Amino acid sequence: MSKNSFKVLRPGINTTFQDLGRDNLYHVGLPFSGAIDKRNFLIANSLITNKEDDAVLEFAYQGPHLKYSGDKINIVVTGDIVFKIIKNGTSVVKLLHKEKYP
Repeated sequence: MSKNSFKVLRPGINTTFQDLGRDNLYHVGLPFSGAIDKRNFLIANSLITNKEDDAVLEFAYQGPHLKYSGDKINIVVTGDIVFKIIKNGTSVVKLLHKEKYP
């Protein structure tokens, strides 16, 4: 069992935990669900070799402020955002690499 966890310090605007979602269930009253930005959802999971339908945090406008506890974490940031990792009160990583995807 993993000892990795996040403590939510500020949820951000429209922050949700999303997977690939469900489709073809309209006949039982369930609309399409899952990540709004499916392309970036799939890119993020493939970059860190997750399964295609592994869940992600998806947000719009203002992201969450999270405190991470654990041994290691893989992070993929897609979109045009400012991203920082702060360790012991000091910013250790801003943006390692910015890649444009068509």
